[in-house]
Amino acid sequence: MLYLIFILGLVGSAFALSSENTYQLNLEVKMDGELVNFPNQTVKEGKKTTLVQTHKGKTVHIDILAKEKEILADERATVEMDFTLSEVLPNGTKTILSNPKIITIENEEAQVSMSNQQGKEEYSVTVTPQIIIE
Repeated sequence: MLYLIFILGLVGSAFALSSENTYQLNLEVKMDGELVNFPNQTVKEGKKTTLVQTHKGKTVHIDILAKEKEILADERATVEMDFTLSEVLPNGTKTILSNPKIITIENEEAQVSMSNQQGKEEYSVTVTPQIIIE
């Protein structure tokens, strides 16, 4: 009987470790100080999500790849998010503007900004990830 409980515990642990999280991202992107409207997004862990929006006549793409980084002592998860911010030029060429990586605690806001040589902010990404329990 003890062996059966132990085996069931191992199977349950393996299932929990192999499950993929789903994240609700409260996302704010600014280009040249102006908000580019990307409403809240749901993304699957380890699956690239591409968002497309038109802003001032430019087509802006954001690729997001999110994954759980680690569980803290207080049982909150840290979430690592890789972003690729790009735009499509009038000739159809896609140009990467920035590749920020953000690591934050679930339900905590984090921001990264990219500035030009004169110190003027060109792009910023602000995100608050929430793990969705399914």
